[in-house]
Amino acid sequence: DAKLNLTKLNLLPFAYYLKDVALLSLESGQLDVDGDLHFKQQPKQQARFNGKVAVNDFAVNDLKLNERFLAWKRLLASGIKWQLEPMSLYIKEINTEQPFGRVIIAPDKSINLAQIAVAEANTASVSKKTTPMMFKIDKTVINNGSMLFADLSITPQFATGIQSVNGSINGISSAASSDAKIDLKGQVDRYGKATFLGELNPFSPDKKTNMSVKFDNIELTTLTPYSSKFAGYRIDKGKLNLDLNYKIAKRELIATNKIVLNQLTLGERVDSPDAKSLPLRLAIVLLKDSNGVIDLDIPITGSLDDPQFRVAPIVWQAIVNVITK
Repeated sequence: DAKLNLTKLNLLPFAYYLKDVALLSLESGQLDVDGDLHFKQQPKQQARFNGKVAVNDFAVNDLKLNERFLAWKRLLASGIKWQLEPMSLYIKEINTEQPFGRVIIAPDKSINLAQIAVAEANTASVSKKTTPMMFKIDKTVINNGSMLFADLSITPQFATGIQSVNGSINGISSAASSDAKIDLKGQVDRYGKATFLGELNPFSPDKKTNMSVKFDNIELTTLTPYSSKFAGYRIDKGKLNLDLNYKIAKRELIATNKIVLNQLTLGERVDSPDAKSLPLRLAIVLLKDSNGVIDLDIPITGSLDDPQFRVAPIVWQAIVNVITK
C-alpha cells in the first residue's frame, strides 16, 4: 500500500512510448499524481488506484504534417477508481482548460485523424485476445477550448476555427448501450456562433445518434475556396445560418438540413473544372425573398448499410436541384 504524490513530472523522457499508440510526437507535458495505490501478488495478482491525475501544458504534433494536433493548458481527472483485474476505470470528472484540436485535410486528401486510427488498428490486432477495459467518465468539462479545421487539398486553401468553446460531455462509457450527452457552445470568427446539443454513442454513433448542430451568423466570404471550386464564383458578401438535426437508429438516418443565406452576393467568376454549369446569379435572384434571404430545407433519409449512401453529395445535389428548378 502506497501513497503517491508526484508534481510536475516531465513527460518528454517517455515520448518514445507514444509512438506505440499513435503517430504523434510529444512536444511538452507535465504529470501530477495524487492518490493511493494498492498492489497484491498472492494468491492472485491485483492492483488498484484511487485518486486524481493531472496533465499540464500538454502538446503533441502529428508526424506527417508536423502541425500541432492536440494540446491543452490543464487536464485534471478526479475521482479516479482503477483496478487491474478485471481491468476497469471510473472517473468522476475530467476538467480541461484551453483544450485545442486540429483537423487537417492534406493536399493528398488524407485526414490527419487517420494516423491515429491506423495506429489503433495495428495495436488492436496485436492484443486482440486481451479483455477490453471497461470504463466510465461521468462528466467532462471543457473551458475555453478551440478547434481549427483546414483543407489544404483545394486552391486557395481553406481554414476556419471555433474558439471559446465551453460546455460539457456527460456519460462517456464503454458500455454498448451508453449515450453521451453533449452540450457545447463556441464562437466562429468574430461574430458567428456554434452550438452542439444532443446525445450519441461515442463508439458506435452509427447505432444511435440524436444530434443538433447550429451555426449562426457565419461570414459567407470565408467559404470562397469552396464556392470557387464547386460553384465557379467567389463570394463578395453574405451571412450563413445552419440548423442541422441528425438522428440515427439501427443504422437508419433521418436528417434535416435547414440552410439560410442572408444577402448572398456572388463576386467574380473563377475557372474550376469541378464547377456546375448553372445560371447561379439568376437562380440567387429568384430564390431570394423580399428581404434578400434564401431559405432552403433539405431532408435526408437513408440506410448506412447502403454502400452508395453519402450525405455530402446528397445535400449538394439537392441544392443543385433547387437551383435547376
